[in-house]
Amino acid sequence: MKRRILVCFLVIAMVMGGMTGCAAGNRVDYSYNYYIERSDGSLEQINYYSDADKKKAKSENGEIVIGIYPSEKEKVKGNVVIPNKIHGFRVAKIEKKAFQECVNLTSITIPESVTSIGNSSFWGCTGLTSITIPDSVTEIEVYAFCGCTGLTSITIPESVTSIGNSSFLGCTGLTSITIPNSVTSIEWGAFEGCTGLTSITIPDSVTSIEREAFANCTGLTTITIPDSVTEIGPYVFMKCTSLTSVTIPNSVTSMDNSVFSECTGLTSIKLPDGLTKIPLNTFWKCTDLTSITIPNSVWRIESEAFRGCTGLTSITIPSSVTEIGGAAFMGCTGLTSITIPDSMTSIGYSAFKGCTGLTSITVPNSVTSIGYSAFEGCTGLTSITIPDSVMSIGGRVFDECSELKEIKVKKGSYAESMLKKLGYESKIVYY
Repeated sequence: MKRRILVCFLVIAMVMGGMTGCAAGNRVDYSYNYYIERSDGSLEQINYYSDADKKKAKSENGEIVIGIYPSEKEKVKGNVVIPNKIHGFRVAKIEKKAFQECVNLTSITIPESVTSIGNSSFWGCTGLTSITIPDSVTEIEVYAFCGCTGLTSITIPESVTSIGNSSFLGCTGLTSITIPNSVTSIEWGAFEGCTGLTSITIPDSVTSIEREAFANCTGLTTITIPDSVTEIGPYVFMKCTSLTSVTIPNSVTSMDNSVFSECTGLTSIKLPDGLTKIPLNTFWKCTDLTSITIPNSVWRIESEAFRGCTGLTSITIPSSVTEIGGAAFMGCTGLTSITIPDSMTSIGYSAFKGCTGLTSITVPNSVTSIGYSAFEGCTGLTSITIPDSVMSIGGRVFDECSELKEIKVKKGSYAESMLKKLGYESKIVYY
């Protein structure tokens, strides 16, 4: 098995500024520590400084992984070119944390010999404004460019198949990025907090968008999701406050929690026909959302799915839905009417709590359970009909409903007895 040799620069190999790797004249002196990687993954340190030692190093026939000692980071300035080879060894990878917090680094050229950009390799390089990634690179590891606030644009070559978690996290200056067709997944937090990013096109090769991939991209106004995507992870577009409309293709069959949570500028969205549930907190605090069509494939609206959607005025729940989770529409103060289908069996706790604009509601015969505080604080509610199918009513269900004049129930029903126990006897009217 070929041994790989890691080299850590005491001083950066080549610093541009009138100099190139082949140029005559001033050059930075080198001192290296080499580490031979054993088969068990441990590192054996060997110092090579003499010509004889360099010759011995060449005979190892290994590969170099490039890095810089923390104490030398302040010496890395301006434009840097990494060579293809050092003492005959091919530079194969930018090591973990190689240039981390080299704040005076402004641009870097990576040679065609490099296949991997390591974990946190350019983390916190706030002065970095441009970087050239060659076609040889197949992998950009986690946090690779995290916090590179001066980076304005980047082109990821077609050779890259994997963009690691949080690779561009907090790159606030990034305004455009090209994702190649070779990428199949946009991983956890890849572009989170890229507040300067205004639009992005996801290529047809992508099948999944993972957790927080574009969370807190406050400048993002449009995004195109291709038909190839089948899965959208949790918090993917959370707090994308400038995002106004989104179309999710019918290829998407799975959406996780809080995908559009706190997207306060979102006014319209098209959900895919194959979606089976509206997950937890999906549209929490989407205050500009005025209407939405829930596809017939949905059977459950989960807890807090539309909580705090104060601009929502009406909603039609399809006959496929059997459950409304806790606080699903809590605080939807603009909601004036809602149709609950005959398929519904359960209304969760606080489901419509604080819906102050709701004036009337009919609970269908299919419902067997109404949760705790389900209609608490619905100050505009004047009447409600509860069928005799209801066998469970939670406490405080109609508390603080100041305008509620009548609760219509069937005489002798379980609902009647429960409402009396809960202190609503004066409002009971028989139908």
